[in-house]
Amino acid sequence: MRVVACLLLVGCGRIGFGIASDPGAGGDAAHPGDGVGDPQGAGDGGLCTSLSQLTYNFDGSADALWMPYQDPGLTVTETGNHLVITLASNTTGTAGYFSTCTYDLHGQRVFVTSPVVPRLGTRTDMYFAVGSQADAFGVNVTSGSIEAYRINGANYMRFASVPYDATQHKVWQVREAGGTVFWEVSSDGTSFTTLFSGPPPIDISAVQLLLFADALTPISNPGSAEFAKLNLP
Repeated sequence: MRVVACLLLVGCGRIGFGIASDPGAGGDAAHPGDGVGDPQGAGDGGLCTSLSQLTYNFDGSADALWMPYQDPGLTVTETGNHLVITLASNTTGTAGYFSTCTYDLHGQRVFVTSPVVPRLGTRTDMYFAVGSQADAFGVNVTSGSIEAYRINGANYMRFASVPYDATQHKVWQVREAGGTVFWEVSSDGTSFTTLFSGPPPIDISAVQLLLFADALTPISNPGSAEFAKLNLP
């Protein structure tokens, strides 16, 4: 798994995006040695008012909401009201969206539908996370499992893991209530099952949203990852 940009305080209450050093062949916390690089550009975001005001149907109308990133050979497009991340055969890399804004997660939730995941049983990741490169947490589908996780520097922490079920695990949610963070999944976006819960593992007062997929080793036909209905039933 690669979280490829970080948040840096740049003064005047603004949050900016900075380039992180590339671990290169050292890999990442979940899969050392993948050698995928970091992005070579950055934008400038800010703290947005409320996650409850954020909805997006991936219809191509919100370019200002997202910063796309893709390694060579991978593609990121919005089509048919889906964010489609296509992984290339026999190519390692990462691709997806960062939110240009950061959000305060306290007392709020954010959820997204995952109608298509990469080919199960392969060394691929598809993840929905909040945070920054230095510290993030969320839901990850990898090697046939769905996991509640946190990544902190070079340390990937798996809080909970169950076999992935395309029907039962179609909607992924992260929320905070009363000082507890919940990693949750749902079949319909209405009734959720908790994968894990605990105190916030990071400062959640200004988190970036990440929608990403990656291939950690060259494989044939890794498939694609698709996200839909951000904060929409």
